Amino acid sequence: LLFRLANGWHIYWKDAGDAGSPPQLTLADPGHAMVGPFGWPAPDWLVTNSLGDYVVSGTVLLPFTVSLSQPAAAQGVNLRGNVRWLVCSAAICVPQQASFSMHLPGGVTSRSAEAGLFDSTREEEPMPSPFTATISEDGTLTVFGRGLGTGSVHEAHFYPDRPDAIVNAASQPLK
Repeated sequence: LLFRLANGWHIYWKDAGDAGSPPQLTLADPGHAMVGPFGWPAPDWLVTNSLGDYVVSGTVLLPFTVSLSQPAAAQGVNLRGNVRWLVCSAAICVPQQASFSMHLPGGVTSRSAEAGLFDSTREEEPMPSPFTATISEDGTLTVFGRGLGTGSVHEAHFYPDRPDAIVNAASQPLK
């Protein structure tokens, strides 16, 4: 799912934060196929009027996997779907929707012209932290690990994977 957003506009990340809603994809005939979750680039943190949101802007590819309930026929598979999303600027949010259809050929295929876009998108996806993290009773997140220190870390921000994990607009001072 590819978005090419005009300068100053954004869509919401998988955890939108305090406002907004991430894009949603449904297949028109879900009986023979199932859609996996989107792959997401790291978001930007947007605080407006004491609301904290996680947004993405610019050219955004949200790759997803389609799993078929049975092997594809030699002629391939036709998919139809519907997408809903909210696109926002600093002044307004506009609900959007679109329908699509695409043919997935059967058998072995060659790399598409768009393959490079998928490669660069995978590089932008956040990876699980290799460090140990703990949260104290007062809500302080402490991260431990080899190579971490005031000389190596100059900025950090925690992006929650769940909507109820933190107060989204709260500052996150680094100590």
